[in-house]
Amino acid sequence: MRNYTQTLDHFNFGPNIYQTFLQRYAINFKYWGGANTSSPIFVYIGDEEELVINKFTTDFLVTKAPHFKSLLVFIEHRYYGESNPFGSKEEAYKNSSTLQYLSSEQALADCAQLITDLKKNLSAENSPVIAVGGSYAGMLAAWLRLKYPHIIIGALASSAPILYFDDITPHNGYCSVVTRDFRESSESCYRTIKNSWHDIKKTATQHDGLTALSQMFNTCCTEMVMPIGCTGREQMFETSPFNLTNYMSWCKTLFNVLPRPHWITTEYGGHNIKEVLKDFGSNIIFSNGLRDPYSSGGVLQNISSTIVAVPTTKGAHKYNSITLYLLCFKMIY
Repeated sequence: MRNYTQTLDHFNFGPNIYQTFLQRYAINFKYWGGANTSSPIFVYIGDEEELVINKFTTDFLVTKAPHFKSLLVFIEHRYYGESNPFGSKEEAYKNSSTLQYLSSEQALADCAQLITDLKKNLSAENSPVIAVGGSYAGMLAAWLRLKYPHIIIGALASSAPILYFDDITPHNGYCSVVTRDFRESSESCYRTIKNSWHDIKKTATQHDGLTALSQMFNTCCTEMVMPIGCTGREQMFETSPFNLTNYMSWCKTLFNVLPRPHWITTEYGGHNIKEVLKDFGSNIIFSNGLRDPYSSGGVLQNISSTIVAVPTTKGAHKYNSITLYLLCFKMIY
């Protein structure tokens, strides 16, 4: 594990312009062919969890690194693990004034700055960089390629629901896929869950019932306003359409901030995102398992010869065949 002195705020010129924090990253030189050979650098983008290096000892990046003679870099996302801008999770999550630096834009800039400095320090300016990530980190990998094409030559975005914003994707897409998964596995299980909502409602009405349910199911909110709602008679969930007004009220109560529901599509591309990718993007692999509920908001069809989709029928969230990954990397690199 290493620490990089990271800029707290990449975009403003206020009092915190010189404030920094230590961002953790890991680097594996074992298979690298060296800067003189222009061997690639695979960068694994961190998501909403701690960077645990042991997790990557059998990761597909490690298993394929010898083939490409690649340098491996793993970056921990700001505010997660030990990459806390304010020293501790308690301080970082205290209120909106400290949480304001937790955003996808800041995270992308973190990656761009760290990668640029790392390549310079290694005299590896000619080494191509490929970003890899799954789920939220998959979205970051794709957006990193779009926002910083001069730094990232290609990206592999696994289970990246970049279309699950505004009304681009039907709100009930997530619940529909989950229902289909359970029903295909067991009709009895589907029926049991479908009939369980009465008991959950009963628990919710009891003293501290909502707290108990929150702890049981580990519910929490994010920066991304993804309009996931459950509608439809055949779904195993109770009808619960996405309500933006309630969502914004909840964020205001909890964090004293109002979310910007349309900012993601403004920043990275909205209803015409496929045209944006076709006209301005290249070298991005969108890999999705169709049993993953987030695949309903993923790119499932090829957009161009270099913006390709790799769906796997029985794949789950962030799961896909290593063989397909290898094929994809051959296409990019």
